[in-house]
Amino acid sequence: MLADNPIQESGTAVTFTISGLQVENNVDADGADVPDHLEFKVTNTSTADLTNFDIYTTITDQTTGDVQGYYQTLPGLTVKAGETKTIHFDTTGQPNHFSVNPNSAFYTDQNGLTLEVTLHAAGYAPQTGSVDKDPGGAEGGVE
Repeated sequence: MLADNPIQESGTAVTFTISGLQVENNVDADGADVPDHLEFKVTNTSTADLTNFDIYTTITDQTTGDVQGYYQTLPGLTVKAGETKTIHFDTTGQPNHFSVNPNSAFYTDQNGLTLEVTLHAAGYAPQTGSVDKDPGGAEGGVE
């Protein structure tokens, strides 16, 4: 399944950054282990709150070259001026956690994977990042 990337932006202002992409060795706020999932930090470098986010993610199998692509809006995500917020993509339904396809290659493919994300806030330049997920149950995958 490869959804086309619908993000088309003419704005060139860089008002946020993404960093710390992680897909393995995840922990909760108390440091306890949680299931593997995509998470990363968004830092608003502007003087205005940012809203109207959307994201396009590709998952590439490093062995077969198969690619899956997913697009979603991120309703309710606001990153205040100067704030850094960690967002998660999983099946927990917690605040700042956004839903994912539990049948995607991320959960079903035992080969090594590369995830590439493009995060966009309406009117501003999209930001991209990538992270690798180790084969099988092996841990790793921190940018």
